[in-house]
Amino acid sequence: MTMRRLQQRYRMFGGLLCLAGLLLPAADAAWAQTTQEQSTQGIVAVVNNSVISDYDLQQRVGLALVTSGLSRTPEIEAALRSQALNRLIDERLKLQEAGRYNVSIGEQELQGALRQLAQDNNLTFTDIQQLLESNGVTVDSLRTQIIADIAWNRVLQGLFVPQIALSQGEIEQAYTRARDELSQPQYLVAEIVLQFDDPAQESEVRQNAYRLLEPLRSDTPFDPVARQFSQSPTAANGGRIGWVVAGQLPPEIDRLLPLLQRGEISDPVRGDGVYYIIQLIDKNDGGAANPRLDRVSLARAFLPLAADAGADAVGLANQQVQQFLSGFTDCVEGLLLANSIGADFQVLDAVTISQLPPELQNEIGPRGANELLSPRRTEDGVEIIAICGREQHRGASITRADVERGLMEREVELMGRRHLRALRRQALIELR
Repeated sequence: MTMRRLQQRYRMFGGLLCLAGLLLPAADAAWAQTTQEQSTQGIVAVVNNSVISDYDLQQRVGLALVTSGLSRTPEIEAALRSQALNRLIDERLKLQEAGRYNVSIGEQELQGALRQLAQDNNLTFTDIQQLLESNGVTVDSLRTQIIADIAWNRVLQGLFVPQIALSQGEIEQAYTRARDELSQPQYLVAEIVLQFDDPAQESEVRQNAYRLLEPLRSDTPFDPVARQFSQSPTAANGGRIGWVVAGQLPPEIDRLLPLLQRGEISDPVRGDGVYYIIQLIDKNDGGAANPRLDRVSLARAFLPLAADAGADAVGLANQQVQQFLSGFTDCVEGLLLANSIGADFQVLDAVTISQLPPELQNEIGPRGANELLSPRRTEDGVEIIAICGREQHRGASITRADVERGLMEREVELMGRRHLRALRRQALIELR
């Protein structure tokens, strides 16, 4: 399976590799080891006596290119290199902190996380491994990134959750405010946040923001780029902030949201020590029901057909496709029908319509359960998407539990950012 096919498959169903945000039990002691091979590649940074080699940095740049789908241009590589080095420094600090609190994970648990990663993307781990290795990236680079995020999450949960004591008054006040906000225009927003701690860094960060903007506006998916580049906790979720109303985000973003169209990506916006790139995924007026927020369960029937297949093979495939189209009644029978024509039939996870590519959103449109989309010819076959079920959006709603969970998550994120900044200030970081 080629990288392009894998990227197209991820892009189609929103299943891009979630490399930066797995929230699992924490890290293995092996993260602290730097191999002799890597240490001979040259040192680019030392973080409290932990070496970051040029090999480490090259691997991380390669991993970012593969998982984001960005083209390997000098401009993108320059942006990636500086961002990747910052992330590697943060990872060393996170892993050192995890070691200080004896946070550990066994190899079996890590393998389980990798298998789950593959399963969530409708792939095998071998598919992922081949994709990386075909682009010169080792699985160790992926493992290290996952372990660092796992470890940091465990540290934050252990350090800060016990410190947070939300009063019933705070929760009730936030719940009342949230209910009132449901009648206001709502925006589903994603962000890429690029920080600069020193004014001298601002020009470089701004330049990197514009370097990212061009591929984002040329059909490169937003969420994998956010995972690799954004320096906000939302990076773990592909940059998604979630649904917001006026007043919940910094003023410079609040002013921007009413001006954006669905799917539009903003120019870089300067904030307090950061540059934002904002994507407006969706918007909803006043909490009314929104068909774009319906959840659909999809299935995929796939009939193999080589790109250079002869006329006889193409004719047979057309007959088989017509047989499937005419005989399909529902997804249960669809499995048997697909088997009868030699096609694979795979049920996919339920997804919100607004998360799908625009062409799929338009085609699903008013269609209901047990309807088929038009057959699509791919480079190695024919696929037919079936709508197995559709759950209608009933308008915005919120519970006290939602509010309490959101308050807790925001407090942990804020404390985590402060803690990482403190670790950076206290660390001995030498760049070479």
